Amino acid sequence: MIKRLEDDTLTVIRETQASDPFAHAMIKYLTHKEAPETDAYMRRKVLSAEDAFVVQNGVLCRLWYRDPRKQNVIDPVLQTYVPEVLRGAVIEQYHGGNRSGHLSPMKTWQRLRERFYWPGM
Repeated sequence: MIKRLEDDTLTVIRETQASDPFAHAMIKYLTHKEAPETDAYMRRKVLSAEDAFVVQNGVLCRLWYRDPRKQNVIDPVLQTYVPEVLRGAVIEQYHGGNRSGHLSPMKTWQRLRERFYWPGM
């Protein structure tokens, strides 16, 4: 099922992250230090990525440094982790939505990268 982004995007993302296996496991680990016990793959995935993610207002975000050589000098950009069911809606909103105009694929990707993250983006 593909969800659409509505006026309350933060609530939609928070609710969708709660049902996404990776986001749910990562949020649980970051807030309660409980790593998945039964799923070895998800446990490795969460533990290997713990330094790259934070929870802000109940939403899983990735810390992204534009220039990794200067991690001690510049502040990271917080990229909201987008669960798979919302990725199409986010791309649609940024590529051809009412507010964005019709941008090229590269400009769309650059705008998305400033605010959002998902594996394989």
